[in-house]
Amino acid sequence: MSKDIKKSIKTENIQQNDSLNVSSKYAKAKISPRKVVDVVAEIRNKPAGEAMNYLKFNPRKAANLVHGVLKSALANAFDKHNLDTKDLYIKEVHVGPGPTRGWRRFAAKGRIKPIKKRTSNITVVLGAVNSSKKQGGSSE
Repeated sequence: MSKDIKKSIKTENIQQNDSLNVSSKYAKAKISPRKVVDVVAEIRNKPAGEAMNYLKFNPRKAANLVHGVLKSALANAFDKHNLDTKDLYIKEVHVGPGPTRGWRRFAAKGRIKPIKKRTSNITVVLGAVNSSKKQGGSSE
């Protein structure tokens, strides 16, 4: 993972309704949100370990970026809240547009073609699997 990815990953801790959520955010990723949405759709509501494997072996650039954000969120859960990474799943994943850099390219006959360099904001929120869900599923 490059240095600018590590610098721009921000972390947040959100406490809601007696369940602990740990999140990590990558702001201004240099990739279009349209490209990231396809990768993110595949990992939504999956266990964290399964999502890590999917992202690790996916050849797309967006998978590498989301893998870094997920890795950061798992590290936050372990370091700050002493949560076991096996008990975490991906609760929410958001991809939104970041700032767009405008640019012009000269064309034939004195015209100008506009170019938009788009960026993304990627947020991953992890949730802990409830122990009651585990017990209910294993007893039946």
